[in-house]
Amino acid sequence: MRASANTLAEERSMMNAILSGNDTSFSTGLGIQSITRIDRTHGIPRCSHCRGYINCFCTFLANATRFCCNLCGEESDLPDWFRGYVPSLAGSAPTTPELQGGSFEAVVDAAQFNMHPLPSDTFVFVIDCSVVAVNSGLLRAACDAVRAAAALLAEKHNGSRVGFVMCDVRCRYIGCVKGRLTEKIDADYESAFACVQPDAWLLSVDETTLPDINRIVDYILAHASSSTTSTHAILPVALKAVASILQPCGGHVIAVQGSYAIGEGSSQVREGVRTYGTTEEPSLYSLNVTTGFYETLAAMCLRSNTTIHLIAGGSTDAFFSICNLQEVLLQSGGSLRYTTALSSVFKEHALADLHAAIQLLVLRPIARYVSGKLRLSPGLSVAAYHGGITYDESRAFCTTGMTSEDSVVAEVEMDRYITGPYAYAQFAVLFYNETNECCLRVFNHRFPVSTDYRTIYHNLDFSAYFLTLVRAAVSHMSEDTVYNIRNKLSEVVANVLAAYRNNVCYSSPKSQLNLPESLSLLPLFLNSLLKTPLLAMSPMNTSANLQSIYPRGDLRAYWKWLCYTQSAERVLNAVYPRLYRLDEAKSDWGEENEGHLVMPDRLPCSGAALTHDGVFLLACDEALFVVVGKTVTAELCGRLFGVATVVNSVHGASLSLLQSEDLLVQRVWRVVERVKEELGEELQVRIVVRGEKEMNEVSLLLRDDRIRLDGSLSEFVCEFFKRVLAKYK
Repeated sequence: MRASANTLAEERSMMNAILSGNDTSFSTGLGIQSITRIDRTHGIPRCSHCRGYINCFCTFLANATRFCCNLCGEESDLPDWFRGYVPSLAGSAPTTPELQGGSFEAVVDAAQFNMHPLPSDTFVFVIDCSVVAVNSGLLRAACDAVRAAAALLAEKHNGSRVGFVMCDVRCRYIGCVKGRLTEKIDADYESAFACVQPDAWLLSVDETTLPDINRIVDYILAHASSSTTSTHAILPVALKAVASILQPCGGHVIAVQGSYAIGEGSSQVREGVRTYGTTEEPSLYSLNVTTGFYETLAAMCLRSNTTIHLIAGGSTDAFFSICNLQEVLLQSGGSLRYTTALSSVFKEHALADLHAAIQLLVLRPIARYVSGKLRLSPGLSVAAYHGGITYDESRAFCTTGMTSEDSVVAEVEMDRYITGPYAYAQFAVLFYNETNECCLRVFNHRFPVSTDYRTIYHNLDFSAYFLTLVRAAVSHMSEDTVYNIRNKLSEVVANVLAAYRNNVCYSSPKSQLNLPESLSLLPLFLNSLLKTPLLAMSPMNTSANLQSIYPRGDLRAYWKWLCYTQSAERVLNAVYPRLYRLDEAKSDWGEENEGHLVMPDRLPCSGAALTHDGVFLLACDEALFVVVGKTVTAELCGRLFGVATVVNSVHGASLSLLQSEDLLVQRVWRVVERVKEELGEELQVRIVVRGEKEMNEVSLLLRDDRIRLDGSLSEFVCEFFKRVLAKYK
């Protein structure tokens, strides 16, 4: 758990001045960081008044027979079995993690928390079998990925089950009974219903059923390749029908979309050049179906603990209208993968990305039946949660699943005054882990209360605060225009930076710019955020074709999901990509001992840093680009790629980094692997040559340069700092 402000102001007016209207916020997730685990299946002490969990900030009374809750200040009895763990009474006995650190994970009895027994994992693959999906190669890549994932599931022996749905203008539910393939066809594209029973349709995955699963995959591939003539698919209808079938058991639905969806739940708008820059543009990236179809689908997913994952891929002119299904993903904890590179020279790289993404959806650890609540000490209260969750009036949230990349942000309101030297927060999250254990993670935080502006500014968390700004922007996109959101966001940041000078450096000249150290990168990331597909402005009537428009509706919808559900680290990496020069290790970097890697110097995201005599790695959440200059030596090209020169991007797309004993090659691979560990194991390296058409996509990631309607970083800073200086008192 991390807070945007680790020290709170005593008065609400101070907090509003520092964070410009946001009292504070907390973000948490089920990350991969190490955390102490304990066995509490026999119970865990809780406050009898606020139901908070005992923690290291509680005080013990009456010879450790009672404890005073730090959240509400009320006293509660301490269970007899727990008294021996209290430090003052334990003697040489080890104390519990609850009383030693701020965070812990406890294995608890599911029945004590009214948790339903967790059924075995179920994976249903809804595959678009239209002509478009077949011709783009998406269908074959999906089938190969399913085959590989099923083989890995069989090795785990965890009782997983799989189901298959072919989707074009009909839905075909493919199964296998006693070695014979079965097929049930649902031809109603206007109304979804459960036409099969899960026990009669789903297949258990083990070594004995792998041949049957492979036969089903072969049948889907052969049938779609030989007899499909449909150019569209009724994907929304299929998803609602599958969600209805999975009501008794729940599971994961992995939808692969390669064409525009039709039928019930399909988009009510069509993409066109004249739509962009007008008042109709928000319908391309916001929910545009008013029939209640997706509200019903989201409710069904939450009720049965079903998670939908969408993988959409096609050509540069494809429009999937993923904004509608995105609303279901945001409420049920689903994931989204989107690419339009299947008609580019990097088609094979994009298909490899999707192939790996499907396998990761099946194999990665995921927390199920997730529910949680943020408890706060008097003076603080939860205003709202932001993330891929649903919450009720009691300010408890729930979702069907979370991974280590997901996070939840809690927006906190503050009373006029906070009494006492400290304020407390406790984030408790209950879930089933990947081994079907019922677990409880408790994050505790203590905040000093101060009246000193300098102390509060010093203890701001930039990553958490920036994530709060981004999610606030996403949450307003359904009710306001992108232009207004950009202005409001810039105004908030200007007020925050001006408040630092007015309250801390008030004696400095008004012509001198003063920035707090904790927020010194805020102007840089604000400039980058305004150029991302989330907030970039679409020009009106300036493009003759859709391919030249930036950002497209689907791309902005994808960024809405990314910024609203993912962790602070992933959002920061997406907003401001990483740029490294791939050179030999320098002596002044230090020695690379075994198990330790010295990363190259990170460069500014600008074309000025991409010299023609170097090879660079540009890494974002979508792809890894190796940018090759026009005058790179034949020796360097030979060491890295095995050729004397990279002629163009078509030639580069056919190349890959060599695997050799060369020290430079080994160092480059270590850098690439480190970046992939943080951004995504599924990402493939794409080789681009400077000056080629494919560099247009790369140039959109160089946030310090001019991008379409937005100026360069230097131009933005000049104009933005004028706004800040005008607010000095």
